[in-house]
Amino acid sequence: MKRLAPILAALALLPLAACATTPGTPAPVPPPRAPSPAPSTLAADDLVTASGTFFETAERPLFLCLGGLLTSYPPQCGGAQLPVAGIAWADLPTGVEVNGIRFTDHLDVTGTWDGTTFKVRSAEPAKPSDAEDLDFGQACEQPTGTPITTPEQMQATQEAVASLPGVQTVWVGYTKEPRGEEFMGEAFFNVLVTGGAAEAERILRSQVDTAVCVAHTDGPSEPELITAQRRLHEALGTEATGSGMTVRNGQVALTVTVLADTPDLRAKVADAVGPRVALFVEYDPLIRRA
Repeated sequence: MKRLAPILAALALLPLAACATTPGTPAPVPPPRAPSPAPSTLAADDLVTASGTFFETAERPLFLCLGGLLTSYPPQCGGAQLPVAGIAWADLPTGVEVNGIRFTDHLDVTGTWDGTTFKVRSAEPAKPSDAEDLDFGQACEQPTGTPITTPEQMQATQEAVASLPGVQTVWVGYTKEPRGEEFMGEAFFNVLVTGGAAEAERILRSQVDTAVCVAHTDGPSEPELITAQRRLHEALGTEATGSGMTVRNGQVALTVTVLADTPDLRAKVADAVGPRVALFVEYDPLIRRA
């Protein structure tokens, strides 16, 4: 696999993996997008886990930061800030103080969470996480057209694809993987459109002859997804710390990072974005059942 940023900058897409197929062998058409796993109902005494950074200042008691740090030194919490109990600064396995701000390395934390306060039972140095190898599939069985082997072909195809009506998502695959800086491989564009795939390909062929896979999607359009993303954050407030578009197995979803994935939170999302778009929302909880 070769990791590659998605093409359309208009959507806040998450980094994805461009996948190769064996030349001359049709790739299977991806199955329908699987629903997001069921939410959890977390009780105040359920054992949960999270990964984050502890902070403490003279003005602010110890708290746990989840969801990201701002790039400064000393760092600042750019995510959710949870009050903690059951632990003091002296109990933490790591920590430094800079300009009156105490902060730790990234820690794996276990305890209970009542919706407000995280009662810590243990805090340990974070274990290295295995990077997920995303296989986001192929939009059709076999790309048509001339394989893309030069930056000029890549640029021309990108511009042609971006001008199509009804484009929802675009990603790049390879029939031959790049090798170093001298060989960029044989690439093709995957394009999901909310209108007719045959008409979209006809328009493309009037501009470029490069390799593309074009397919229709019943999912939300780009404007719908952008509107849903905004409404979702307005509804969830601090319960959501980030979101972006993910393509997985040839299907698109709006992935949102939340404190906890619960039925109540999903109900808020459905009210905000509507029941149809809610089917295309996936949840990445920061606090999970242990």
